[in-house]
Amino acid sequence: MIEAIKNYTYKSFKNYSTPEKFFKQKNILFGYNGRGKSSLSKGIVEEYSKKDTTEESIRFFNRDYIKNRLLLDNSDSTIKGIKVSFSKKDADIAKEIAELQKQIEDVTERKKNNNQNRQTIRKKIDNIHDNKKGTANINKKQSKLKVEEVIEQYSADLENALKVNNREYIKKFTADSDELEKEKDRITRTQLPDLKIQEIPTDDKEFLFDALQKKYILIDDIPTSEVIRWLEKGVSLHDESDTICKFCHNNLNLEDVKNSIRRYKEDSKQKDIFRLEAIKECLDRNTKNIDNAERVKGNLFVLGCSEEEIDKIFNFDYLEYTTHLIEEIERKILNMDKSIEIEDYILEFEKEVRKKSKEIQDIHKKKLDEINISISNIERITKGTIAIAIEEANISEEIKNVQENEAEIEKIENKNNELLGEIRTLEESKSDYIDFMDFLNEVLSSLGIQITLSLKDNNYYLRHTLEDCDLTIDNISEGEKNLLALLYFYFELYSDKEQKKFKPEIKLVVIDDPISSLDDSNKFYVLEIVKKILSEKFPQIFLLTHSWNDFCQITYGIKTAGTNYGIFEIYKNSSNNFYSEIRTCQGNIAPYKKLFQEIYILKDKNTDELEQCEIYHAANSMRRIFEEFLNFKKPNLLPQKSNQAEIESLYYEATGETLGNNKKRELGGLLTFINVLSHRPIRADEIVQNSKTLMKIIEGMDKVHFNEMKKISM
Repeated sequence: MIEAIKNYTYKSFKNYSTPEKFFKQKNILFGYNGRGKSSLSKGIVEEYSKKDTTEESIRFFNRDYIKNRLLLDNSDSTIKGIKVSFSKKDADIAKEIAELQKQIEDVTERKKNNNQNRQTIRKKIDNIHDNKKGTANINKKQSKLKVEEVIEQYSADLENALKVNNREYIKKFTADSDELEKEKDRITRTQLPDLKIQEIPTDDKEFLFDALQKKYILIDDIPTSEVIRWLEKGVSLHDESDTICKFCHNNLNLEDVKNSIRRYKEDSKQKDIFRLEAIKECLDRNTKNIDNAERVKGNLFVLGCSEEEIDKIFNFDYLEYTTHLIEEIERKILNMDKSIEIEDYILEFEKEVRKKSKEIQDIHKKKLDEINISISNIERITKGTIAIAIEEANISEEIKNVQENEAEIEKIENKNNELLGEIRTLEESKSDYIDFMDFLNEVLSSLGIQITLSLKDNNYYLRHTLEDCDLTIDNISEGEKNLLALLYFYFELYSDKEQKKFKPEIKLVVIDDPISSLDDSNKFYVLEIVKKILSEKFPQIFLLTHSWNDFCQITYGIKTAGTNYGIFEIYKNSSNNFYSEIRTCQGNIAPYKKLFQEIYILKDKNTDELEQCEIYHAANSMRRIFEEFLNFKKPNLLPQKSNQAEIESLYYEATGETLGNNKKRELGGLLTFINVLSHRPIRADEIVQNSKTLMKIIEGMDKVHFNEMKKISM
């Protein structure tokens, strides 16, 4: 057993010696990447090799394990087999395999012929379709459908057609939709009578009959509306600079004329005249629209209307009244002092026009619907005609023959698969290497990893269980590679397939970073494997990891005093030119506390005291500390430059103080530093300065928390 290292020199270690009786039987070591962890693991193996030259006594797992121990030479796909003596051999296996292989029947040609028959049947169906559809625009069934599905759809078409007419009619039906399409086009393009009118607003109706009854006082100097409009037209012909009338050639004051027109129009009687004229013009347009519509009423014959039906549509009960109303409005305008009594039937006239307009629209829609139904029924009946022709072509019988052949082929293939399974089992049973394969495949399946091992010639091959294809080592993730390698390493430690009997010849086990690159879902299982190896009684074990979380989980509950367990940390000694050394340490320290401890110590260092590992990790450590601290204060608040204002506000809430310009710049520098480290080189003074800034901010925002954490760090 290795109890100490003497004068060890390799990479970051230089003439390093541990105290006497330093190491124990079970040794768990933590060290960040760059502090000599892998160098130490190799040194331990070398130290033991000086005492015991037997290769079988040492098991060493590290990042080179896959390449050096797992894979065959010059290969990235074939994995070395683990030979164990758990399986039974059978001297007659080869003979059994030969007999089984004779029973395998080749159905390749039969499957090819059957596929051709299916294609022939489908072509026959499509030909019947083309011959029977006539001029109707009916698409063939989708090409991707099986012939059984095509037949099923045509059967449904026939059932649908039988709802329109009987089987005999459908069978003899000849599809021709050209005439119907032409008629539809003719109806669509024909100009139909347009009975749209402009309805008179309710307030205008009320005004109209009030104005007709009202007697207006005559004002002599107010000309008629015709004269006013004549004056307005005349004004528009003159320029502002004109002083001579273009009509009478007398002197002209254009502004006086405009004022007179304005006064004439503002007169209440004149206003009413203009309003009456507007109503009359609307009624005139409405009667003209009806006249225009009547001129093309003959086009309704296209819709199948009789002459009697057309005359009925254009027999307006209130049209004569409307014409009379227009005349009365004209009389009123000419003589505004006269009162005119007339009944109000405008609303009834408008309702009547709307009703007759809807009648025309309904007739038009009904005619188009009838044609569309006829066209639709042509398609419907024609599909039924095709279905009957397919039925009478004995295609169903042909399909039945194909299906019977396919059933026979399937039966043979199932039998072949059974035979191949028996052969595979026999072949695997010949090997002493099957037990690891079974173990690994069971583990991978339980973890939900879609990878399996297959065995051939005492070596293993990777396959993807879902896609059923071969894989190489390069095809799987780094985490899957590490898991595969660790399982291989673990299984090989035991002399039984249940992993209960540790091989007695193994005296030293060194495991360097077994959980590197693993998915979170697989870490738990691997940690349990590591703990099981640590629980073995006989070998000396060294377990090294760079993950503080994993280190804490592995060491949880382990006591070192008076036990065979030792817990250590690999670090770089600033007082010894930053060479690596080992010291005992505590496990079970939360990652946050561990990081806080490091940064608290780092802030008081000189720049020349910084080790390379600290330079590498410092920014990330600061980011993780600040992120967890802020999350405690305000969930989901990230230490990013974009959140600086929110962080400053949080500082003010905690302290009642506003950050000064210098502190704001320091905070901004810290946020930039911890988020862009990977994008640029950094200086040692930046690390020290930003660590000071972070500690000041935490101390300012939570003095109690800072003091408690400081106690741990001192």
